[in-house]
Amino acid sequence: TYALPDNIDNEDIGVGPGPVANVSYLYVADIGDNNSDRDHIALYQIPEPAVYFWQTNNPVSKRALNGVRTIQLTYPDGAHDAEAEFTDPVTGDWFVLTKAKTSRIYTAPKSLLDTSTNITLTFVEKLSFDVPNGADISPLGDEILVRQEDFAQLFTRANGQSISNAFDGTPVSIPVVGTAGGEPNGEAIGFD
Repeated sequence: TYALPDNIDNEDIGVGPGPVANVSYLYVADIGDNNSDRDHIALYQIPEPAVYFWQTNNPVSKRALNGVRTIQLTYPDGAHDAEAEFTDPVTGDWFVLTKAKTSRIYTAPKSLLDTSTNITLTFVEKLSFDVPNGADISPLGDEILVRQEDFAQLFTRANGQSISNAFDGTPVSIPVVGTAGGEPNGEAIGFD
């Protein structure tokens, strides 16, 4: 069993495929770096634990997790702050979007995520999105959400299209509550 350390800067969480077929994995992203001075970031790959209805009245506050893999990730061009990530359900590749005026997208391929614990990320492209702090991809991989506190955009992905090409398309604005509507710090988004 493995208990996540308390001194990490987890910024986003997602689900996706992993090393064992037909098992859903959680991807907890320790990617925060406000000063952009970390040597590396980390990704925790965890077989998704069962959650039961009875736990709604008696939630587990801290629990040891089985099968956790810690994957150390390094940017190829120096440190970056980031808060948004997702795992492509089609390819199993993992993506991180840096928190900058023009975000930079990096990826780690599934083949390395499944076998290595030390990966140098690959730069994908720049994304004209102002300071993303949350992202998600639909369970079929055909829609990608990117959010900042008061706005979000939806990118559509055609069958067989790469993530990079999907981000090159014209996004659709998605309403979010945001700080103007009373949300104190809108930094998450997901598909229901």
